[in-house]
Amino acid sequence: MKTYRLAVIGLGQRIAHVICAMQDVGWSLQVAGHVDPATPIGLPILAERGIDPGRLHADIPALLGASAALAISGI
Repeated sequence: MKTYRLAVIGLGQRIAHVICAMQDVGWSLQVAGHVDPATPIGLPILAERGIDPGRLHADIPALLGASAALAISGI
């Protein structure tokens, strides 16, 4: 089964519930990292479901740079 890696910009309630729903229907996924200028209020929702939110990045370029590095390394 293919594992989908996600980089999340703005980890709010809506995207946290979408990620949980993706897992519910059988998607294999990994959140590679996230960035949020405010408090990422979706964290408790992911934690309740045992989904690792990945590393918190300082800004969007840092998130995308880290995600690209992960893609190149095959992680």
